[in-house]
Amino acid sequence: MILISQLPTEILESIASLLNPANLCNLRSANKAVCKKVSASFGKACFATLSTDLSSQSLEKLDRVAATDHLRLHVQTLFLSYGHQSEFGNGLKWSRHQEGYLEKVQPSSQPLEDLLINKLPNCHSVYINSFQDSGDLTGELSVTDVVCIILSIIARSGLRIKSFTIDLCGQHPWNTSRGSGHLYAGRLPPYLDWQTSTFAEAWACLEELHFHQDLDPQITSFTRELIQLASGLKVLSLTGSYDDHSTIHPILRLKRPNLQKLYLRSAYIPQRLLLSFLETSKSTLRLLSLAMVYMEENGVWPAVFRTLRNDFPSLTAISLFYIKERYTEGEEDFHTTVMVFPTFFQRLLSSSIPVQPFDFTVKKAGLVGFDYTGPHMARVLQLLEECVEPLHEKSQAVREAHGRYPLP
Repeated sequence: MILISQLPTEILESIASLLNPANLCNLRSANKAVCKKVSASFGKACFATLSTDLSSQSLEKLDRVAATDHLRLHVQTLFLSYGHQSEFGNGLKWSRHQEGYLEKVQPSSQPLEDLLINKLPNCHSVYINSFQDSGDLTGELSVTDVVCIILSIIARSGLRIKSFTIDLCGQHPWNTSRGSGHLYAGRLPPYLDWQTSTFAEAWACLEELHFHQDLDPQITSFTRELIQLASGLKVLSLTGSYDDHSTIHPILRLKRPNLQKLYLRSAYIPQRLLLSFLETSKSTLRLLSLAMVYMEENGVWPAVFRTLRNDFPSLTAISLFYIKERYTEGEEDFHTTVMVFPTFFQRLLSSSIPVQPFDFTVKKAGLVGFDYTGPHMARVLQLLEECVEPLHEKSQAVREAHGRYPLP
């Protein structure tokens, strides 16, 4: 009988790759030989992402991981967050200017800088996750402070990362739950200079940028500058504002060429502005996600789908959720109405397009969203163009949409 420890490393690694972290830890505990053979899988499964709240205790734990070669080389993402009963930076001293922002010299940030530059060579992603920054100066560090610390490290050292996320809504970029967090402009220090060659060269290597917050007007220029300097950007995720409908407009006026994936959420935009922003990426865009995106005109969604079908040959994935348009009752009575696709299922079933790649969102109003990835994008977009209708129109098809469609 062959003992498990006698199995070739390749077979044990294959087994380990199928296990969740808890079962993988159980496998490692079998004996030292097994533990050594599955060390690579263990590192990938359990140490690809390291979490920290920038407290002294947390940074000490990260330092211990960074001192272990077979673990530190697997770290790819630094996840900065804190629990409900804590806050960033506990146990360390942070010097603050009387205006509220952090002083330029912060000895307490040196351990983090040392980790990112010298000890975690494969960590190229930073994800900052928190609740709303109220601007209260009584805490140790706010999320705005943490963002500035990371950007200051990049500006000083030229640290090159591939992905940068600010998530104050507790959602991934493609998620659609409403959030209300935003950065606080009063804590943005005046010494942050995006125009230095060190920062510009490092930031140009960024491939993914996710701004997941309620976009405050005072933060719009900050966000716009960071997007503009990311000349190598391939993936962009933006959440607009639930209160100020125009905050995202200055960002969408940027010319951001060669995007491959774009996620837009909670944005009130004119059709012309959306298509103008997409224009510079029409030969490269592969995925477009629109969640709670409201057109400021009525009757324009068919033209949007037609343009995507005719001018975006690389598009292979689309995600829609509660897209809307504006309409008027009387001279000044403006409303938004959700768009539905009342005949989409029937047309899909009668077409040659396979149903399996679709993931539908059906509410009482009817079909309000779906995800599709596949080779039949042109035909799918044509169906959307032909089927899309505003819910407020009392056509027979829309009245039928108030019942639940059977999914194909």
